[in-house]
Amino acid sequence: MTKEDLYRNVMDRYGIGNQTLMLAEETSEMVKACSKIYRSMMSMQASAFAEHFHEMKASLTEEIADTLVMIEQMMLYWDISVADVDEVKTSKLMRLLERMEESDADHV
Repeated sequence: MTKEDLYRNVMDRYGIGNQTLMLAEETSEMVKACSKIYRSMMSMQASAFAEHFHEMKASLTEEIADTLVMIEQMMLYWDISVADVDEVKTSKLMRLLERMEESDADHV
């Protein structure tokens, strides 16, 4: 069974509404992992942060994977290609670069 077949089976069984809610839940868990990392960076000494680095990285990696599984289901359901996403990402990155350049010009 391909990954796409599995995603279709999951969406057929649980419905796109439930899978959309799961995307929101998985995204929330990823945000919590990021927040925990940020709080740790702000409150820990460098040595303590280094001790917990691999644990935090593993947690973040797991949450990214969970979120990507749900995103891939949405992309399949809504027929959104990687090329479609890359096109939008490129546009957003260009806009970010322009803002950074404008900000640099304002500080000269």
